[in-house]
Amino acid sequence: MGKFVLLFLSFLAIVAGCESKPAADPAKEISANNEKSPASAQQSAENPQQEEEETEEAFDWTGEWVFLSDDNLGSLKIEKVDEETIRYHLGGSVINSVNGSSYANVMEGTGMISGNTITYTNELSEDCGGKMERNGNIITITAANGACHTPQVYLDGNYIKADSLKEQPLLEIKNGQFLVRGISMWDTPSTVKEMHGNPAYEGPDEEGFYEWIQNYEDKKLFISYSNNQPDSVHTEAPADVFLPEAEKLSGERYTSEDANYIYLPEKEQLLIYQTKAEDPSVITLFTAYADGNFHAGVENGWIVKEE
Repeated sequence: MGKFVLLFLSFLAIVAGCESKPAADPAKEISANNEKSPASAQQSAENPQQEEEETEEAFDWTGEWVFLSDDNLGSLKIEKVDEETIRYHLGGSVINSVNGSSYANVMEGTGMISGNTITYTNELSEDCGGKMERNGNIITITAANGACHTPQVYLDGNYIKADSLKEQPLLEIKNGQFLVRGISMWDTPSTVKEMHGNPAYEGPDEEGFYEWIQNYEDKKLFISYSNNQPDSVHTEAPADVFLPEAEKLSGERYTSEDANYIYLPEKEQLLIYQTKAEDPSVITLFTAYADGNFHAGVENGWIVKEE
């Protein structure tokens, strides 16, 4: 009997030992297989520039770059000649807000790539080469001297790669103010270009109603400026897209005979929208600051607050 108990206890010990051994984790095995060996990790630590150089080689300089200027409408176009050489065309224009005169400046030539920098020559003016230094999707251009620019069109500055631009949300509220297509009433013309690229037109309003405008015809986007900041942002959208977005917004709601309003009292901002007359499936909308007309309309009952 004692011998049987001893054998039984030995059997339990063997079973317990088998159960206590953890099962192999497939995820950990895969992770272990994917980890660098100590030798490769040491090689990366000893040669940090190698991975950086590979990243730089993979970057594509070619394409169009948008000038992030508040008054100049400019662009940089780069074509690759070989692994180390590019051709470029750099140009900009501006319309004088006082007399309506238009001015332009152009540079073109070749450049040599070295890491994040292109050293370029100017075939139109030998003394006007310079450097293009890249930081992510931004290039900073610095010409050799100030004489390379015209007094009206100054092309030194930052340029963003056009194909890196992302689509902006139609409508939202951030920091207590409206954003339409990502644009707030505190932005500048250059900030808008950083989101949307170059407009079809930028300059003084030809009809004389606004101080300065940007017109993105292909995006149905129009921005008017006063003192270099938007005083209205206009766009349009399908009703079935806009109306659900508008329902999510906070703010006081008002209606009139021909328009709807969402009002943010703290910032004195309005979102005004209505059905497009030519196409009822489309909503036209714009943001603006609430002025005396809005407040007079509320006081006199032309504009009614929704309960």
